[in-house]
Amino acid sequence: MYEIIELTLHTNKLGLFGFLKHNPTKVLKNGDFYKFLYFAPLGRELIAFSYTDIIVKTTTDDPSKSDTKKGWILVRDKKIALASADLLEILQDLESTRLVENRQGTWIELKGEILDIVSQGIYTRREVAYFIRLLFLHGYDFDTVLELFTNLVKRADLAGFFLDTITNIYKGEKIG
Repeated sequence: MYEIIELTLHTNKLGLFGFLKHNPTKVLKNGDFYKFLYFAPLGRELIAFSYTDIIVKTTTDDPSKSDTKKGWILVRDKKIALASADLLEILQDLESTRLVENRQGTWIELKGEILDIVSQGIYTRREVAYFIRLLFLHGYDFDTVLELFTNLVKRADLAGFFLDTITNIYKGEKIG
């Protein structure tokens, strides 16, 4: 199944994303906000976040169908394009910045989703990405997350994705 990235920008942020004009896609407008829709490349996982007039969400349905009923106007009726490497890099950097800002340093109680992960294991890239981000937000260091992952996950094919994701999220942190 494909995922669609919804990138919502206030007009004052459009200049920062000027490179998007080289990758035209379907665009909606509501007041001072523009919503750009892109297909997420396979194997890339983004978690929803917001950052000063920038909102990122992922969905499996084309939001232009339901959003036009909520006041959004279709301003560029193109096919949804594949997200460029430049866009993904910027979104991942913004997400990492947002994670660092929200990092709490509090331990996680074993209940709810984290209990499900610990008791049932991790089987998808989305679960890997969620696991790393959750532990990062709660202040767990690189070595602890690595140790937990190696003890919980039995699928070797997730190891490469885990290393890419944890390295990106923990960049600038002391490792080892």
